Amino acid sequence: MRDDMHLHRVDPDRNMARFYLMSVQPNLFGEWALVREWGRIGSAGRLVSVLFVSEQEATQAMAQHTDAKLRRGYEVVQAIPRHMGAFGSEGHAPSRFSKRLKPAPRPTPVMCRVNSACPQD
Repeated sequence: MRDDMHLHRVDPDRNMARFYLMSVQPNLFGEWALVREWGRIGSAGRLVSVLFVSEQEATQAMAQHTDAKLRRGYEVVQAIPRHMGAFGSEGHAPSRFSKRLKPAPRPTPVMCRVNSACPQD
């Protein structure tokens, strides 16, 4: 069974460009979470996590959400095997999980000699 799902719904006539990501993930307390993220392609979107007692229940809920989205016109972009992970693999809609942050620029060090004038910040 697939554990991660990536859907798109694009309609240029209606100015619609949406994404929907779903992932079944374990948490630290032995429960399973269905993590859903959706929004306009290029935006951060919304993120909701629903807890389940078993992986089977979470996977079944994901299948129900997938069926509902397919009926509404979404198309499967990619079904990702568990070992790749839904959030962070290449090829996904831009989301808060897939954006890579650039490191902050390092300040230029100022070298001063003892008993000499140093520029003040």
